Amino acid sequence: MCPFPRKRATMCNSLISVIGAVIMLTSKEAKSFEMIIVSRMLYGYSSGLGLSLHLMYLGEISPRKIRGQVTLTSSTFLSLGKLSGQFFGLSEILGSQDLWNIVLCAPACFSVVQVLALPFLPEAPRYLFIEKGDDKACKRVLQSLWGKGDYKQEMEEMLIEHMALEASPPKSPLQLLKDWTVRWQLITVFIIYSCNQMSGMSAISTFSFDIFLKAGVQKDKIRYITVGLGITEILTSISCSLLIEHIGRRPLLWGGYAVMSFIWIMVTIMLNLKVNTPRMNEKDNIKLLQKELKVRFN
Repeated sequence: MCPFPRKRATMCNSLISVIGAVIMLTSKEAKSFEMIIVSRMLYGYSSGLGLSLHLMYLGEISPRKIRGQVTLTSSTFLSLGKLSGQFFGLSEILGSQDLWNIVLCAPACFSVVQVLALPFLPEAPRYLFIEKGDDKACKRVLQSLWGKGDYKQEMEEMLIEHMALEASPPKSPLQLLKDWTVRWQLITVFIIYSCNQMSGMSAISTFSFDIFLKAGVQKDKIRYITVGLGITEILTSISCSLLIEHIGRRPLLWGGYAVMSFIWIMVTIMLNLKVNTPRMNEKDNIKLLQKELKVRFN
C-alpha cells in the first residue's frame, strides 16, 4: 500500500508529466532526439504510476456498493486520453509536420488540470484513518463524500482489512508463484491479462494505418476511422461500468471473451477465404462483363 498521501502523490506524478511535456516542447528547437526519448520515458512512468494511484484513490473514496462501477472509470479516462491524442493528431488540428512537438505535449493539459483540481478534493479516508490515525478527519471526509452518518462499521472494516494485511508478510514473486493457496487466482489473472494482450486491440492501435490501408480504406479517411475506434472504446468502458454492479464481474468477462472469440473466428475464416479465392484482374472482369451483356441481349 502507498504510505504517502494520495493527493500529494498524484500531484507529484502529474508534475512529472508536465516536466516531460516541457522537455518535448523544447526538443525541436534543441534538435535533440535524446530529449524526445527522455520525455517519452517520463510520460510512460507518469502514466503507469498515475493509473495505479487513480485506482487506489477511487477505491478508497467510493462506497462498497458502487466501488466496481467507480474504479472502472479509470478505463474510461484511459480511453478518453487515447481519443484526445487521436483527435489532436488530426491534420486539421495539430497533426502536421511543423506541430508534432506540440501534439505530443497534449497529455500535459490533463496533468495541469489535475494539479489545479486536486487541492479542492478530499483526502482518502483510508489514509487518514490507517496511516495518520486521525479518525475524526476520516469521519468528516466520509460524511462529505457519502453523506451524513457515523460510519463506525466502515471504519472498523478498514481497520480489520489493515490488520489482515499487516498479519500476512509480503512475498516475493517467486514465493507467490510457489504458494498453492493462490494458484487459481494467479491462473485467472494470467488468463485475463493474456487475453487482453492477444485481443488485437494493441495491434489495431499501433498499426491502424497499415491495417485500414490494406483493407482498402482511403488514406485520407483512415484518421477519422481511428477516431471512431477511440469513441467505440469509450462507449464500451462506460457501458461496462454501468452494468458491472447489476450483472457481475464474471458474466461480463465470459461474455466479452466469448464475443471476442467469435469475432476472431470469423476474421480467420474471412481471411482464409480471401486468400483461397482466386483474384481476377481488370481484363478478366471486362471479359466477364461482356459475356453477361451478350447473354442478356441475346
